Amino acid sequence: MESREETEYLIQIISAITLALTAVLLCVMIVTNRFVLNGLWRPFYSILQQVKKFNIADTGKIGTIASTVDEFTDLSDAVAKMSSRVTTEYQGLKTFTENASHEMMTPLAVITSKLDILIQDDKLSPDQFAQITDIYGAASRLSRLNQSLLLLVKIDNNLLQDTEKINLRTVILEKGQQFHEMLHIKNIAVDYKLDDFEISASRYLIDVLINNLFSNAIRHNKNAGHIEIFLSGNKLSFQNTGDSAPLDRDAIFERFYKGRNSDGTGLGLAIMKNICALYDFTISYRFNRGMHCFLVEFG
Repeated sequence: MESREETEYLIQIISAITLALTAVLLCVMIVTNRFVLNGLWRPFYSILQQVKKFNIADTGKIGTIASTVDEFTDLSDAVAKMSSRVTTEYQGLKTFTENASHEMMTPLAVITSKLDILIQDDKLSPDQFAQITDIYGAASRLSRLNQSLLLLVKIDNNLLQDTEKINLRTVILEKGQQFHEMLHIKNIAVDYKLDDFEISASRYLIDVLINNLFSNAIRHNKNAGHIEIFLSGNKLSFQNTGDSAPLDRDAIFERFYKGRNSDGTGLGLAIMKNICALYDFTISYRFNRGMHCFLVEFG
């Protein structure tokens, strides 16, 4: 017989030492990772945070970050130069768009006024009258397109900052009166269910939003159709009869998207989306039981 007591004791000692060393090593690694490596990666995370917050419409640029790591320094310089170049090009494009839109308004106004005079001329033949009418329609459409693009630029750059308390119920009823003739021509019935609800926003932009909702519900409606307008809590919905097929929910709010029978500029829904985004509202579309519905939630 041979005693194994000393061998088992030695194994226990070695196991305990190994476990202790492993625990110490893990603690050292955790402390090193938490304090040393975090400090080492801090410039990278600072650059990443600036990239996430970067907005091309802002005048501020991404600044460089000093680091002892050459790779992070090169990355910071590259990102700063890229953001500066992108911002400069965007500001140049924005300025060009604004100036072009303003410069186009004067000749368009002259063309429209001259066409007004020509249309009233009794000496025009039927063919001449038809051609001038077509030109007048094209000029009017170009004028609306120009105004819509200019409005989009102002919304994107938050240039309309006049904010006041607005009662949505009052605005909707006023717009309903303004569209009374168009509703009467197409024999469209309107059902109002409105609660009082106030928001803080630009009156001009809210007028544009409600105006586009009304105009969209009327133009894309059918004769002897129906419109339902609900305002309850912070939710406003416009539902209207119309085409039996639903619209493309993925593309409907994109610029220049138009339905099959649309004769508009294709910017009305994009303008509504941008106005809602400016004030953190949400706008959505759904098709339910033959009714096209646009829902706006006011935060």
